[in-house]
Amino acid sequence: MSKEYDIFLEKARQYCLRGEKSVYDVQQKLYKWQVPEQWHDSILKSLEEDKFIDESRFVSSFARDKCYLNKWGRIKIRYHLRQKNIPEDLIEKGLNDIEEDKYLQIFCDVAGQKLNSLKSKTKDSYTLKQKLLRFLSQRGFEISLLDDTDILKDSLE
Repeated sequence: MSKEYDIFLEKARQYCLRGEKSVYDVQQKLYKWQVPEQWHDSILKSLEEDKFIDESRFVSSFARDKCYLNKWGRIKIRYHLRQKNIPEDLIEKGLNDIEEDKYLQIFCDVAGQKLNSLKSKTKDSYTLKQKLLRFLSQRGFEISLLDDTDILKDSLE
């Protein structure tokens, strides 16, 4: 290939070294950098062969980071992975990498903090529950978890 191709390939490698990237992320960068489209597949293939990008590794890292650091629920994580054109089987594998105990603890912490902040502003239990449900669904948590956790039952009744 040409010298220009090598420059774009190296630029893509450097981009991937900054953190886990999906194929979709790299494709978007290639378009942004105005790399000729006939080189896209070749660059992506080279990056995959050299292990600069690995969809499975990306999904696991993304799911754990978004859950443990950003305190997102599985629904929101799944949505964002689908936006990156990740296959459903890889999404399931990544979501299964999230430890159930930690997930429930994060849910309880997030819900408890929000509940405490809402209690000072809202006295009506119906409104309180609606606001909490809305907040938790925006965070991507399954609403059924609210019924499964003892920590919140007493506070809502």
